[in-house]
Amino acid sequence: KRNSKRAVKRTLLKRRIREAWRLNAGELGERRVDILFVYLGREIETYDRIESTVTGILRFLAAHPAQDSGVPADPAR
Repeated sequence: KRNSKRAVKRTLLKRRIREAWRLNAGELGERRVDILFVYLGREIETYDRIESTVTGILRFLAAHPAQDSGVPADPAR
């Protein structure tokens, strides 16, 4: 909330990130992950820039499977 004081701008960023995720979540295949995107920029980036960044992150996660943390999986899932 610090970097973007106007709720309209924060909502715009959230919508752009959510849409980029929705369109590109298939990059992970059948893997289930919990992921959190944190936007640190002060300027609002274009949707194309946000989508390319989200896609790059998802491709990286798909190519580098997480190590087993030793924590048992949540049975509710």
